[in-house]
Amino acid sequence: MAALSIVIVTYNSSHVVLGCLDSIAYLAETEVIVFDNASVDDTVDAVRRKFPMVTVIEGTSNFGFAVGVNRAVEVSTAPTIMLLNPDAVIAEASIRELSSTLAARPNAVVAPMITHPHGLVKVASAGHFPTPSAMLSHYSGLSRLPFVRGHYLLLADDSRERLTEVQWVSGACLMTSRSTWEAVGGLDERWFMYAEDIDFCWRVVQSGGVVLLDSGSTATHLVGESDGARSGVVNSMWVENLYEFYALRMSSNRMSTITWGCVVSAGLFVRSIVFLVQRRLDSAREFRAHSRAVVRHMRVVDG
Repeated sequence: MAALSIVIVTYNSSHVVLGCLDSIAYLAETEVIVFDNASVDDTVDAVRRKFPMVTVIEGTSNFGFAVGVNRAVEVSTAPTIMLLNPDAVIAEASIRELSSTLAARPNAVVAPMITHPHGLVKVASAGHFPTPSAMLSHYSGLSRLPFVRGHYLLLADDSRERLTEVQWVSGACLMTSRSTWEAVGGLDERWFMYAEDIDFCWRVVQSGGVVLLDSGSTATHLVGESDGARSGVVNSMWVENLYEFYALRMSSNRMSTITWGCVVSAGLFVRSIVFLVQRRLDSAREFRAHSRAVVRHMRVVDG
């Protein structure tokens, strides 16, 4: 029997999933299960052709991330489960590191430090539950201050220990024991995608478990490219589902839910203004640089 089951959910992912499987398909004592959400590209054929040892389950429709993961876990056999996005890549050494951490903390959910190849994401794919104060700290920038907890951890925190206890990690890559998975009932299928990973971690913490970010392990994630759109943009479903998660799991009353919505709406509005101003400043700088270059060229021509 395998020691580790790696579960991947695909949807029109042929452009990324083969690279994901290259680093994991041949690992010893590891079974890889791909659940395909009725892709219309050649994802299924490409995986079966290049990696015949991988178990492929063909869904009859696009059921979403949570359903795909749960169905794949149901047919898996190993005592340890790892979720992995098709647009994520993790090396064998990092998997061993996560497995070692989990062996020492069997009631945990553990995740690697996720990096992004273009370097545009300045926060870790982990952090604290989205309370109004955590969201305010994040959007206001207060989370940059020591001892102020935001929804996301900052990547620039060089003082962080190898193992950091957090409250949630991304479902793009996480590992847990089958006993923990079954104790909390897997992923909540109410959400098509987004927020189900935070909700899973919430239920693990509520049951007495811990969530750990292991910076000794790394994975690379191409954000927004797992579904073939290749836009690199996370759609608004994320914030809608995060709102629903807070209202369902954390809110004590209607007023706290309204407060959450106001804080996040204001934060997103301020961010949009900042980005707009930044874009215009960047355009102005580009124009000035171009003008200076033209002047230099004219001076050369004039001799």
